[in-house]
Amino acid sequence: MLRLKKMVLAEVPDVVPLFLDESQTQYWESGIRHDAESANELLRGYFRVPSYHWMMFSNGEVVGYGHLLRSDYLEAWIVSYIVAPEFQGLGIATAFVEEVKGFALNEGIEILYASAHTANLASIRVIEKSGFQPADALAHSKENLYRWESKRPNKMQHPTV
Repeated sequence: MLRLKKMVLAEVPDVVPLFLDESQTQYWESGIRHDAESANELLRGYFRVPSYHWMMFSNGEVVGYGHLLRSDYLEAWIVSYIVAPEFQGLGIATAFVEEVKGFALNEGIEILYASAHTANLASIRVIEKSGFQPADALAHSKENLYRWESKRPNKMQHPTV
């Protein structure tokens, strides 16, 4: 059974092992391979900016991690999501993206962005299945940009009489 939980800084060591498998980071623009220390440092750095983090569990075991970065009042980026190789293909990443969309609506975020390396077909499928539309290619990058807009009516478009 899949469960998602908002993560706190003290739980960083619980998700570090996910960053040690090269298959997890092969599509990252930096191409950096992590050891436990650098993965720990990377994750702790993510907590220094306005962002939200989730841990993904299956039968009590940590099987994934996801990160949402708030870029301004109405927009945010799904920075990353990682699922342990043995749990990939089970809908865990898609469940995470859907959770983030619901969270975004509750937080008043109207636009979400996500990017995926052009060769990361699994991630592209997750993003597109979740309703994101191609937006643009990122300049000087091997990643494509995707955008999702909430369907909530904008209060500015419906003034009261």
